Amino acid sequence: MKNPSTHLAAAERLARHDPFVRRLARRAGRSRGDGATTASDHAQDAWVAALEARARGAGPASSEKAEAAWLRTILVRKVALAWRKRKALRRGGAATVLIAGDEVADPGTTPSGKLERAAREEALARAMRSLDAQDREILALTLVEGKSSGEIAARTGVCDSYVRRLRRRALERLRAAYAAQGGTLDLS
Repeated sequence: MKNPSTHLAAAERLARHDPFVRRLARRAGRSRGDGATTASDHAQDAWVAALEARARGAGPASSEKAEAAWLRTILVRKVALAWRKRKALRRGGAATVLIAGDEVADPGTTPSGKLERAAREEALARAMRSLDAQDREILALTLVEGKSSGEIAARTGVCDSYVRRLRRRALERLRAAYAAQGGTLDLS
């Protein structure tokens, strides 16, 4: 969808589903024990993901039913990911990135599991140290503090689109550095 008017029309079509997405976010948050306080955050995350996907040309055909189902899937995945991240942090896990196919790096209960996790964390730390300071800062603000590109832009004094480019490049460099050590890093 490279034509801005086509992108705008798709966004307007999706916007018709806003009440549905917000209602679903409230329900999904309650079922996960989040409460209504984070429902708007979940809805916003789902909208950002949906609009970014549309900009890449992804998404369903323009039927109401298909769009609603697609938005529901995005929202459910965003809520589940947020829940898993909070759960990992409550268990004392500092790393909420996705490593070697694990959705959230699990501390493991066996000695070999703990050793494996420690090795992955050390490899990730070495990969992070190999990045320059700007890349480390962008990744820390994004992955550790959970800041949006707009919040990072306001904090660093650069424009939002530049922050997104910096973040994409930093993630690519981190993946390459981690892969050079024989690992697979999934931060999607």
